[in-house]
Amino acid sequence: MASHVTAKPSYAWVWFVVLVLAVGLRFLAVAVLAGHVEGDALGPITWVLALLLLVGGVIAVRHFRMAREDRALADALATESAAALPRIVGATCPVCVRRLAMERGASHCATCASPVHDACMARHQKDAHSAAAYR
Repeated sequence: MASHVTAKPSYAWVWFVVLVLAVGLRFLAVAVLAGHVEGDALGPITWVLALLLLVGGVIAVRHFRMAREDRALADALATESAAALPRIVGATCPVCVRRLAMERGASHCATCASPVHDACMARHQKDAHSAAAYR
């Protein structure tokens, strides 16, 4: 049975967001200082660029925070669903009616979550879950 593995986030993106926020703050500071200088043509462009960088940085921070929460929720659900599945070892295969001695060579049915030998899975799916079985 395959286990759920969550990849660790890349911290290169975190540094990128920090850099974007720092550059945005720098442009904001330049815009504030440029506003005091007479005849500065870069003032409005600098303000727009600073605001765009700051808004982009805030959106990126929010995105990373939500992605971290999504990963935590996915891990919690995977742990909870794995705990809810019946044990494979010691269960009886519904097809061949033999005891499952180990997890290797057996898995849970995707439809009903019954422990079934891998060799018996196709027959189980056909017999238990085909449209004819429900008539």
